[in-house]
Amino acid sequence: DLANIFDLPGIDALIRGSILDSIRGIMVTPEKYIVKMTDEADIFQLKYPTPKGVIRVHILEAANLIEADPKFMGMGGGSDPFTIVSVGKVQQYQTKVISHNLNPVWDESFDVAIYDLATPFIDFEVFDHDNVGKRDKIGKASIQVASVYERAVVDDWLRLSGVKTGSIHVRMEWFDLTNNP
Repeated sequence: DLANIFDLPGIDALIRGSILDSIRGIMVTPEKYIVKMTDEADIFQLKYPTPKGVIRVHILEAANLIEADPKFMGMGGGSDPFTIVSVGKVQQYQTKVISHNLNPVWDESFDVAIYDLATPFIDFEVFDHDNVGKRDKIGKASIQVASVYERAVVDDWLRLSGVKTGSIHVRMEWFDLTNNP
């Protein structure tokens, strides 16, 4: 009967989501599972490849975010937004929390190493910070790594998906690496 607990609404989805996230974490680019098959292979270079370039990601601001905090007797409401920037499961960066603001200005930058131009997306997830350790998702936006590489500089307002209103202003710059000091 203990296994019946997994049939409760939400528990099944939570478990499936955790399993899928774990599988994606080891199977989706830019993550790799390295197996040395010949003695000639340089395992160090396979495990720690030289990046193709670096994308400097500027999280500038957001506008018209939803109110993630509930109002109680006409008080409260608003959001305490922060953004998580991620490339795959390995590289994640987080902005500071801006309290009680639906139009926050972060003006923060992160350098993201890109090891493979086939890496599909840079994801921007905006959350509402709650003091009880919980965070509510406000919205998500993505941009293709190849688009940043081709354009060299991208300065756009990205519409947040999954919500009625809200967008995030990002600027990204591609930098090639060189061996010349």
